[in-house]
Amino acid sequence: MLRRIHLFLTRYWFTALLAGVGVLPPAGHAAATEIFIKETGIPNASAITSMIQDKQGFIWMAGFAELQRYDGYDTKQYKKTPNVSGALQFDSITSLFEDRRQRIWIGSRDGLAVFEPETEIFKTVIKAEAEQAHREAGNIRTIISDGADGLWLGTRGGLRHFNPETGQSEIYRHDPRQPDSLSVNNIETLARDPQGGLWIATWPSGLDYLPPGSRQFQHYRISSDSQSTLENNIKILFFDNDRRLWLGTEAGVFVWQFGDDWANRKKLPLPGTTEEARVYQFAEDSNGTIWVATAKGLLRWDERQQKFDLYQQKMEDPTSLAGNIVKVLLADHSGSLFIATTNGMSRIDFTSGGFGKLTPRALKDADDGVNNAIRSIAVNDARQLWLGTWEGALLVDDKRRQILKKLTSVPDRNGNAGIGMVYSVYQQPNGLLWLGTRNGLIRYEEKNQKIQIINLGDTANNFVNKIVPGADGVLWLGTGGGLIEYDPGSGIKRHFRHDEHNQNSLGDDSVNTLFIDSHGRVWVGGAYIAGSGLSVLDPKNGRFHGYNFDSSDENSLPSDMVFNVVEDNQGRIWLATGRGICQAIETSDGFRFQNFGADNGLASGSVQNLQIGDEGRFWFTGIKGISSFDPDNGEFLHYAFPVGFASRIEPGGMVIDSAGLIYVSTSDGAIVIDPHRLRSNNILPNPAITEINIDNRTLDLNANDLNIGLEGSITHPKSLSFPWRA
Repeated sequence: MLRRIHLFLTRYWFTALLAGVGVLPPAGHAAATEIFIKETGIPNASAITSMIQDKQGFIWMAGFAELQRYDGYDTKQYKKTPNVSGALQFDSITSLFEDRRQRIWIGSRDGLAVFEPETEIFKTVIKAEAEQAHREAGNIRTIISDGADGLWLGTRGGLRHFNPETGQSEIYRHDPRQPDSLSVNNIETLARDPQGGLWIATWPSGLDYLPPGSRQFQHYRISSDSQSTLENNIKILFFDNDRRLWLGTEAGVFVWQFGDDWANRKKLPLPGTTEEARVYQFAEDSNGTIWVATAKGLLRWDERQQKFDLYQQKMEDPTSLAGNIVKVLLADHSGSLFIATTNGMSRIDFTSGGFGKLTPRALKDADDGVNNAIRSIAVNDARQLWLGTWEGALLVDDKRRQILKKLTSVPDRNGNAGIGMVYSVYQQPNGLLWLGTRNGLIRYEEKNQKIQIINLGDTANNFVNKIVPGADGVLWLGTGGGLIEYDPGSGIKRHFRHDEHNQNSLGDDSVNTLFIDSHGRVWVGGAYIAGSGLSVLDPKNGRFHGYNFDSSDENSLPSDMVFNVVEDNQGRIWLATGRGICQAIETSDGFRFQNFGADNGLASGSVQNLQIGDEGRFWFTGIKGISSFDPDNGEFLHYAFPVGFASRIEPGGMVIDSAGLIYVSTSDGAIVIDPHRLRSNNILPNPAITEINIDNRTLDLNANDLNIGLEGSITHPKSLSFPWRA
């Protein structure tokens, strides 16, 4: 019998995400912004006490009740199982460490254990209850390397050096007869300096130093003030890549440059408060930025400005931090920062920069009436944003993160009527603001705060989808009842409708796409509703030329779905369609079309919200991301939106301001993109095996009855053997 064997790499913990997820603050923002991704698939994330990432990329998370291994998708839990050989014998885990042999060391209040990945067996090496006179020396609080193959253990009963090969320990304890002994036995945390010296924070208030090769301890204090108990109570020590020692205390953050005089240490001010804050942990990301976990939020050190940025939970903002009490941090191999709070796990992904989020309800001066769903966007001369929402319009200062004006109602015969959804926003240079709604055209004069609604006829005509300026101050309106040429001084000049008996009429009455080129021609489409192709109006004679997709003609429109039209600085016309970007090339009798689609590297077939940015590069939205296109060489680049940006992208709701920032409207705020900070992730992925399936059965559950031989473990297999018969 021939058995087909399949090896499935069913889960991967990638040390890189293949497309750009970014979080660097867009240029011009007054405050740093970060996108916090909620990691909802991690059980008991609020109780995590320690996190590490092993060489394969698995993330190990310890808590008081269990140990978990996370592969980016699922977790495998290891719980205390007394009297079972090879099982974990501890709970109340306090610390984790991976050694050079990829063994995982687990410190707990009850002792020390080691996990062998090749066998997936736990072995207890120190039991607190067996320590007899030094039981507290088995209460492990922290584990670090000694720089070779040994371990330094910080315990409640002294400093312990452990030799994994012999299983022997040497314990350093306080001796009141010797001034150069350990100052206090209760050790809070440890750090090894660039020369191999050991820094030891003791509780309740002390800092010792053990020079390399020495047995004599030196004693330091952060503050000489006898009243500064909290400042001298050090909770965490950390050396960064610039050889600075970061000290986290009950009263905040101190920093000292290794090698300097100890007197040059300094306390760093906390942002927005004079209060003290307990520090739990430090982390350094792939960019060299220092992050601090505190009892009042997450801090990021801004090296250039020499100050901290503070991140806290905002209930109205789903991309904010999960909770304000931040206990544990992990900067992983992929450029992400995991943040364990008492309210769950958040993550920041640094693999690409350039993305931010503008959430109206999270802005200053927002009230319960503010709606996060944005349908359209315009920019005024002051680089302020008019946001057309589902319930009116908002004037927003993105730099100050503040709402300046709310337009939610307009006078009518019965008093005031709600504006409702704003499909299009146009800000005239002279200050007039025009809003397209389903109830008509709205005109707003900011100078005298006058707002009025303009009736365009029947219900279809009053459904204004698009407003575009034309020559001599006229406005072109794309409505549900056709194309309208509107003069703000005299009213409707011309109204164009579809006439099935006239081939030179408008292709469809539902107009969603509208553009006026440099020759005054009006480009019209109805893709979002009708998909009726493209109509081009010569305003001089009022005649339309229609274009549709024809599978037999390679020069025809590539799709009847035309989402928007732009003109570059060379006068070339480009269309965003359901099958890519195409150039409209003028001929003697109209236009032919050259398409750039999937065959040219387009990530997704449909192109929406096409705009022209700096240096003539095109930007547009597609499935789950934003892409750019170089019209001169036909090159596409794609950048995925960050996780958590899954809100629906609104058609026609994208704008590029004078500084080059891109704003994309969504059903949950606006995505803010700085093109200059976007970059592709070049970190190679590191695959890891988490499951082997044979004939749709999982090997580690069915190895015996399948008569399969596996040497090693599922995650660290050495060889796999199985019966074979021809």
